[in-house]
Amino acid sequence: MPRRSYDLGLIIPSREEFDSARRVLEFEDAFRQGDHFLHPFAVPGSTLRGIALVLFDAGVANAAVATTNLLALFDIHQLALTGTAGGAR
Repeated sequence: MPRRSYDLGLIIPSREEFDSARRVLEFEDAFRQGDHFLHPFAVPGSTLRGIALVLFDAGVANAAVATTNLLALFDIHQLALTGTAGGAR
């Protein structure tokens, strides 16, 4: 079975940053995948679809593991890491 494809993947390290993202993106119902909840979203005014993983725990190591897991699960065309997660390169 082919993997689900998304235009954009977001790794968001904190509740505050997730709250900010919810002001500009249209999030759908979250679903659980392993230890994380994944949040599908749409970019208003476009056809772009994405998936966000919220860590609720800052740190480069957590962001690196979450990024690896997200990329293993889905075909993501662009990946963005916000805040402290951005240090995981």
